[in-house]
Amino acid sequence: MTAIFKNAFLFLLILFYKLDAQAQNPELEKHNLDFEILDKGAVKGWEDFGRGLYKIGIDSIVTQKGKYATTIEFDKDSTGFRAWSYAIPARYNGSKIKLTGYIKTQNVTEGWAGLWMRVDPKVGFNNMKKQGVTGTTDWEKYEIEFNYNPLKAEKIFVGGLLVGKGKMWIDNLEVTIDGKKLENLKFFDKPQLTKEVQEDLYKRIKKNRERVDLTSVKKLNKSLESLIELVGDKKIVAIGEDTHGTSEYYKLREAITKKLIMEKGFNVVILENPYDDIEILTDEIHNKNLDSLMRKHLFSIYQTQEMKSFLAWYKEEGFRYNVEFKGCDDSFWVLNEILTDELLKLNNPQLIEMYHDFSEKVTLSIEEYLDKYPEKRKLPKNNYELNKEAYNDILAIEEYLIEQKLYSERLKELLLNAKTTYINYKNVIDEIPIQSRDEMMAERIKFLGTKPDTKIIVWAHNAHISNSVIIDNEIGIMGRNLKQFFKDDYHSIGMSSLNGTYSFIEEKFINGDHKFNDRLIKGYLSNQPKITWETIFGDQVNDAYCFQTNNINMHEDIRGVLKLVGYRKESEKDYYQLSPFKMFDTIIFIRTTEATTPLFPDNF
Repeated sequence: MTAIFKNAFLFLLILFYKLDAQAQNPELEKHNLDFEILDKGAVKGWEDFGRGLYKIGIDSIVTQKGKYATTIEFDKDSTGFRAWSYAIPARYNGSKIKLTGYIKTQNVTEGWAGLWMRVDPKVGFNNMKKQGVTGTTDWEKYEIEFNYNPLKAEKIFVGGLLVGKGKMWIDNLEVTIDGKKLENLKFFDKPQLTKEVQEDLYKRIKKNRERVDLTSVKKLNKSLESLIELVGDKKIVAIGEDTHGTSEYYKLREAITKKLIMEKGFNVVILENPYDDIEILTDEIHNKNLDSLMRKHLFSIYQTQEMKSFLAWYKEEGFRYNVEFKGCDDSFWVLNEILTDELLKLNNPQLIEMYHDFSEKVTLSIEEYLDKYPEKRKLPKNNYELNKEAYNDILAIEEYLIEQKLYSERLKELLLNAKTTYINYKNVIDEIPIQSRDEMMAERIKFLGTKPDTKIIVWAHNAHISNSVIIDNEIGIMGRNLKQFFKDDYHSIGMSSLNGTYSFIEEKFINGDHKFNDRLIKGYLSNQPKITWETIFGDQVNDAYCFQTNNINMHEDIRGVLKLVGYRKESEKDYYQLSPFKMFDTIIFIRTTEATTPLFPDNF
């Protein structure tokens, strides 16, 4: 994400490269690429990610060399993938990067085993998909190599992955750049924010900031007036947050949202939550207890008094302003029920039969489906193929609805969410690059935004609403795509803080199942580096304030450390080299914030 800064803005920073920093890097810890260093029974520095049920482990018996190797093994139910991941700061010079390592496999089917390496942002990626290992094999050395750009590279990720069924062992990885081991390479110092740049930026912000008064609702509303006038004519206003568990962010969102609805005619609020769950919540909000609806249909991180405050207002006042409340995340859980209800209203036997085929495929496992329909002419081989067929069923239903002139706006919306939820099963089988969560959320918001009388407010994380792609060639695509499509009619408001408390959950995959009952935990922001955008924003300031990034005249290529904590516990990995001036149109900064208040205290 770091780029060369342009000459016209040299007065903002002192650019220096220390290409000859050291012949060796004595302060550099040994990278644990051979899995030999354990910490409390876990492989130090390594994490896992993926989808589907897999076991990850450490093997002290079957190794290529040394005491330990790591394993990934398919467990049961739906196949997916699981990967081991190790992150390395990209602070080395060179032009070619190579990952080598050893793999052993056992009965790998319906996919492959392989090494993988990615250099962010958008420098290079390879996961051995085309030359992956299948079947049962003994230890063998493999390698991945691609071009490396030290000016652009920020982080190197390496590891091994298993797609489909079977088991794999991974051992003795090594990263080299231009044939040299990392510990033998010189550091490549990238442009940094100097003290002079920080002081200049502070002066610019001081000149252009406007106070945001959080001392009372009345004063808050008054202090937001100029912001509301600025964004009131936009098509989409996206309000972000740098943690999902900060109380002040929700209070600000609620205040901004209400004013945009009541004063500027905004009529759709979209939350970063499963679309189908929000549909059920809004359908039942006047008939059922709000707490129980939030428990069942909102991600655990949203089950707070702050979120309830807005939903209570929406329940009592939303109808007066014809406001719709929507979700924009994947719909794996109750969309089938909603579609069933809508299609039954049409009383069309052929359509009901078509939909029954789709419903069976999304509710049954591959084993259950094959047991139930052994006579099918062409049987799917795995869950990916089964769900690809479900996606094709959606397309057939859509085509039939169009032919029969039955395709209502309501059904268009429901089927759009179904298509964007299941399309990646088709992409995997057809060996097409998968479409990211951010891309899908952008498509759902864009669908609503293209309606002529719609004015939308989006509640999502700073990383998603960003005007540019910022992390892993994926995060930020939502905001980037919306900005490209709606141009100046899309306005992103990033919210940031320096210190304080926040709420988090320990669940690794927030949409991994439909049990939204994770415990909210109170944490303290404690991993802030010494110099960050937040420390600059908070210099000599106690009050909250906002400013428009285009008024600061800060070049977008100037980067520093920015906090982006999701729904999990903050760590040093939640700080990224980014430019908030490229990411947001407006920034609201609060020096010290507090954790959200859990709706269910027993879970706090």
